[in-house]
Amino acid sequence: MSKQNTTPETSTYVLGRGKMYFSVIGADGKPEGYRFVGNCPEVTATVDSENYEHYRSTSGLKVKDLDIIIQQSINWTAALENMDKDNLGIFFSAEEDTSYTNPAITGFTDTVLVADGKMESAATGGLWYQLYDGSTEPEAAVDVTSANLTLKSTNAVELVLNTDYIVDEETGRVFFLDSADVQTIISGSEGVTATAAADAGAVAATKLGAGSKGETNVALRFELINAQTDAVELIFFVHKAGVSSNGDAGFISDEVTQLPLAIAVEQNDAFTNPMDILDLRD
Repeated sequence: MSKQNTTPETSTYVLGRGKMYFSVIGADGKPEGYRFVGNCPEVTATVDSENYEHYRSTSGLKVKDLDIIIQQSINWTAALENMDKDNLGIFFSAEEDTSYTNPAITGFTDTVLVADGKMESAATGGLWYQLYDGSTEPEAAVDVTSANLTLKSTNAVELVLNTDYIVDEETGRVFFLDSADVQTIISGSEGVTATAAADAGAVAATKLGAGSKGETNVALRFELINAQTDAVELIFFVHKAGVSSNGDAGFISDEVTQLPLAIAVEQNDAFTNPMDILDLRD
């Protein structure tokens, strides 16, 4: 006679920790290399079911005699704390612009920084102007020595660094000072052009085109670590998931910024099930 077990098995309790990975889905439907997405303080799985209910009407009170699940969806949510370009790209539906090169590296010549007649409030209104090259690509980490950056008025009067203007080198922006040459530009409704010499040592920088695509499709792997044992006990394989932003990212906060994501499990025809769970416990 088998012994009746009426004591909860505490070894199956889970105080959850874990690691999440995303992979590009190859042309064959299989995942390629998995990328660790970083620290995730929140990961949740939700199962939503729609049932068909049938009621027998052979007496005064209808009685349910059939209940069938006819539709089911599995959805995950996750909060990512590592704000790398890949995670930012997913959250902002952004793709990396591989054609972008920081103009500080290659340099540019005679690009309009301020159009004619637009300097009226620059010296007194606290305005900053972003450095762009001729194709309106923003410049960052510019070397502002006199040999690398030159500003001239439309009438070719060269402006002097720290006398007529200052530069935020890190972000590549210019602020005009209330100098005699700047006042001449204002009174003459002139503009200002910028020339930057090439600086091979400038930071490469990455540009993401936000809002340029919809959800991102990935294969997902989540390793559930039990804090009781500090061991991976369950591995969830989502063979295809649509990942998109799912809330607010607080960029000014007393807490670490999180990128909240919604993860919708979808069928991948290269696999039998939309999601598989591998149980590693004895």
